[in-house]
Amino acid sequence: MASKKKLTTFWKVYLIVFGVLFVLLTGLLAVGYGLMMDYHETQSFPRMNANNYAKTLTQGSYGLICNDDLNAASVFENEKYSEIINDKIAGSVITCEKGFSSDRYSRPIYTIKADGEAIADVAYKLKKNKSTFGFAVYDFDHVYSRIKGDYEINFIVPDNSIATLNGVTVGENWIAEKNIKQIYDASANLYGDTNTEASKVTYTKYSVKGLLNEPNLMVLDAAGNSLSVTYNNEIKAFCTIQDLVHIIAPDNFKVSVNGIDITGQDKFVSEKIVEFKELSVAKKYMSKNINLVKYTVTGVDTNNVNIVSTNYEGLQTPVYYDTENGYYRVYNCMLEKADRDKLLSEYGLTEDRLTRYAKYYAEFVANDNDRWGTIMPYVMKDSAIYETFDSFWSVLADHNSFWYEDIKVKDISFYDKDTISCRVSFVYWIKGFAGKPDATESYPTDVTFYYVKKGDVWYITDWELHTEESK
Repeated sequence: MASKKKLTTFWKVYLIVFGVLFVLLTGLLAVGYGLMMDYHETQSFPRMNANNYAKTLTQGSYGLICNDDLNAASVFENEKYSEIINDKIAGSVITCEKGFSSDRYSRPIYTIKADGEAIADVAYKLKKNKSTFGFAVYDFDHVYSRIKGDYEINFIVPDNSIATLNGVTVGENWIAEKNIKQIYDASANLYGDTNTEASKVTYTKYSVKGLLNEPNLMVLDAAGNSLSVTYNNEIKAFCTIQDLVHIIAPDNFKVSVNGIDITGQDKFVSEKIVEFKELSVAKKYMSKNINLVKYTVTGVDTNNVNIVSTNYEGLQTPVYYDTENGYYRVYNCMLEKADRDKLLSEYGLTEDRLTRYAKYYAEFVANDNDRWGTIMPYVMKDSAIYETFDSFWSVLADHNSFWYEDIKVKDISFYDKDTISCRVSFVYWIKGFAGKPDATESYPTDVTFYYVKKGDVWYITDWELHTEESK
């Protein structure tokens, strides 16, 4: 029987050390291989991806570059762009090489050339995350055509607008100047400093050259409304002018500007309380005070302003521009007679009834009726107009008859459910006075009464006589 040989201590230590070294070496080789693969995959991605673009061009396929080209505003259709590329590179040797970049680390660029002539740049951007072994990771950014056309365009648009050129949203690569605080007035061909308020609107100038097709510029505001674009000969650029718009409206009305609801929003309110002058007396009797609000909206296309106002009942009311004071005014009257008649009916009133009160006034001034049995029961007792009517003495001559001509209801304004005003005009004729039975005299009358409802009765609280100068 053979005797068993025991390993000496030396060989035991030797085998253990060898095993440990083998494991460590295997691990190091695995880590090294992973490191090399990680480096290769991350650092070679831009070059390999750019070569892929070059390869597709060599094979006569232009889909990648047409779809990804950041300068796609150069064309209308990929098919046409493909034809242009094909004409440019047909029979040429396509190469791809590292291109110039102001920051080769964070934004590497590869240039694709046809027989040595640059036809496109392929750009990459540095991603925030790192690879497994801490290498920089890159992602495709864009392709930018170096094939130039004969068209170019300069345009200046507000910063809060969206501009598209031949269907492509304009990008930072076309920016020529930022934060412009001047108004380019295309209509007057001016380029001057704005006032303090208008300087809130800032503009950006874009410049695009080498377009392959005629440029088609479209500009939309923040609400998606199309803005007017006009060429300015003075500065050789297309301009979209946005400026300030001031609007004065009752605080119980809703107002929108070019589709944007500005009602009660602090960022649009420039003055919260502007007292209704015409309600300065009537407000004493109103259940709720109503004020005017001054809105200031920046960034509005002044050539295309659309202001819509609806009253407390949701009915549309007119908006007019005050050229003297430079603001839009929302009025309390109705655009449609049907809406006006509807509200009057709901409030227990009619045009005939409101006209009758104006007639009562003319008749008692001419001493043709008993004021106490006609108009005075509908005048607020503690009002100034009540005192005026109470103490009035007619100075018109006694006459035999009277009649009306040209009766008009000029305006009925609705302030709230309990407050309205009505303006009525007519010519009041009298006949037979001073011993002359055929003698006639006319008295043009134009008066506005302000009514406040108390209980079920509409009372006259104030009035305004309109003269020729005030019409």
